[in-house]
Amino acid sequence: MMNLFFSISSQVDSRTNLEIANLTSTIAIDAQKDSSSMITIAAVTMVFLPGTFISAVFSMAFFNTGIDENGKATLQVSPLVWYFPVITIPLTIVVFIVWEIWRRKRQAKSIRTDQHSAKEKIL
Repeated sequence: MMNLFFSISSQVDSRTNLEIANLTSTIAIDAQKDSSSMITIAAVTMVFLPGTFISAVFSMAFFNTGIDENGKATLQVSPLVWYFPVITIPLTIVVFIVWEIWRRKRQAKSIRTDQHSAKEKIL
């Protein structure tokens, strides 16, 4: 009788451990996908942010500084300053659309790979 209770207890523990292992595996896969997304965002930021900052601040002639006749510093804004947001905003949107398409394709490929692996485990 004692062996029966021990055996049932061991089976329950084994099932619980399998459920925990499956959940841990799912969490690990989701964390890996999140990590991949963060790496992509960081890469896009690293590629575009420095160039954007340099071109916006130093290369574009949208802002002119000078000294007026009273000796005070002046800042003049070019009437063409609207070019910057008109170009930057659509370009940023395009980058994020391309990133989202890439992310979805990668996610679909990952799901197919996971399903294929699961089928192999069953067989």
